[in-house]
Amino acid sequence: MLWRHQPRGHQGAECFIIEQRLRELLDIPVFHDDQHGTAIIATAGLINALQITGRELQDIKMVVNGAGAASIACVELLKTMGLPHANVTLVDTKGVIYQGRTEGMNQWKSAHAVPTAARTLAEAMAGADVFYGLSAKGAVSAEMVAGMAPRPIIFAMANPTPRSRPRRRRRCAPMRSSPPAAQIIRTRSTMSWVSPTSFAGPSTCGPRRSTMP
Repeated sequence: MLWRHQPRGHQGAECFIIEQRLRELLDIPVFHDDQHGTAIIATAGLINALQITGRELQDIKMVVNGAGAASIACVELLKTMGLPHANVTLVDTKGVIYQGRTEGMNQWKSAHAVPTAARTLAEAMAGADVFYGLSAKGAVSAEMVAGMAPRPIIFAMANPTPRSRPRRRRRCAPMRSSPPAAQIIRTRSTMSWVSPTSFAGPSTCGPRRSTMP
C-alpha cells in the first residue's frame, strides 16, 4: 500500500491528477492522507455531531471553505452517504462556487457547483448547520458564526492553524456545539486514528486498489 503524504506544492487539481496517474501505474492501493484521511475522520466526527444535535444528514445545510483535495474528498464522501448536492456550498478564494461561475474553475469544482445567490463566505454561512474550514486561518468571524443555525457544527480544520478557535466560538454562541477535537483533526489526529485501520484492511485481504465510495 502506498501512503502518500501531500507535499506543500501539490494542491487541488494537481493532486487529483497525480493520484489518478499513480493508480494507473501501480498495482497496489494508493491512499492520499490529505484527501482520504481527512474525509474519513471528518465524516466520523460529523456523524456523531449530527446525532448529538438531533439532525439528519439529508436535512442539513453545509458550507465548506476551501475547494482543494481535502474539501472535495470530504464533500464527495458525504454525498455518497446521502447529503443532497444542493445542500452543500463550497467557497474558494474567488468566492462561492456557483453554477455558471467561470473564474478559477476546474472540472472538480464544477462538479460541486450549486445554484445559489450567495457570492461570499459570509452570505453562504447564513443559516448553515455545518461548517468545514479547510482553507486559510482567520476566514471566519464571530458574526458569521452567530448568523449560523442554532447549535451549529463547526469543524475548524486549517492545517496547521485552525481558522476558528473554540474559545472564540463559545463567546459568540455559548450554547452551540462544536466537536471538541475539531481543531486538531488535520494536524496530529488523522494519522493516528485513520492509519491503523486503513493499513489493516489491505494487509489482511491484499487488494490491488483502494477506492472511496
